[in-house]
Amino acid sequence: MNYEERLIALINDQMPSSPLRRSRSGEVDSELILLGGQEYLFSMDDFSHEDLLPEKDPFLLGWNLACAALSDLIAAGGNPLVYAHSMVIPQTWDEAYIKSFTQGISAVLQEYSVSFSGGDLGVSENWRYTASVLGKPLGRLINRKGCQAGDSILLTGKIGAGNLAALSCLFTGREELNGLVKAEDIRFPIHSRLAQIIAKLASCAIDTSDGVFAALHTISQLNETGFQIKNLPWHPQAALAAKALNLPELPLFLGECGEYEILFCIPRQQRDALLACLREAAVVASELGVITANPRQRILYWENHHIDLTDYSLRARDFGRVQDYLKAMLDWVYDRVTAR
Repeated sequence: MNYEERLIALINDQMPSSPLRRSRSGEVDSELILLGGQEYLFSMDDFSHEDLLPEKDPFLLGWNLACAALSDLIAAGGNPLVYAHSMVIPQTWDEAYIKSFTQGISAVLQEYSVSFSGGDLGVSENWRYTASVLGKPLGRLINRKGCQAGDSILLTGKIGAGNLAALSCLFTGREELNGLVKAEDIRFPIHSRLAQIIAKLASCAIDTSDGVFAALHTISQLNETGFQIKNLPWHPQAALAAKALNLPELPLFLGECGEYEILFCIPRQQRDALLACLREAAVVASELGVITANPRQRILYWENHHIDLTDYSLRARDFGRVQDYLKAMLDWVYDRVTAR
């Protein structure tokens, strides 16, 4: 259990139980609650400068934060209805920046037809943004548990946009990245057409807020299963940026700055129906691999390498500096790659 998991367990142990809560902590992206005899989904997310999101374009920052907040309900097979937020803004943001920032949030809410219900405003040295979302499940609740050996693993979008954003922040001014990293390359996706498909066909689902590997690790841990991954759909600009910096692509998969895509599993007998639904809804998803029965079998086939991920346990929150986390990750990757 890592530091964050220990803190969550510590805090939850002090909180009172409630008959209104219908889900278990850690097993869902959005909590299932009972209000007025009806089931609702509720989630809350917090973001700050430490998340290494692009900040130069305020509209893009607002867009990405709203997309990230809403992805939890989509992963639970839900339809978001009401959105509230708390904004802590730095004095360095002028009115033009704040207007464009909130326009980015508004644009996403309009894409999802979500009602904005207000929030809170504060001023501090650094920005912080907290979003709360209330919605309705579109069918059965989809949580992080439920997959079985043989289920296909699918992922919307590409891998690496979130970690590309982090690289662009960490390596600011590096000539190798000139012209490679553009704002539109790090725009998080709208998933409004996916929730219904998730609710109907998925055996489990999770968003990739902490990266693709973290999502796979969580599913494996909760379901006591393993996985075999053979196809990693790299974000093209992220792959180019890694190459330009003379870095392997694998940290784009292992790193914890996610793209807020949706990773979900489908029973073998539902695969054809799922692919048909994805085509009809114009949703692009890649089949990464398969769930396996052995929880000690977490295998990635990458280039010419057969990499055992079972004991990979590096988490950014366990490091004081992000640079130390990146170095430890690269050392781990180089050890496995050069050992072959």
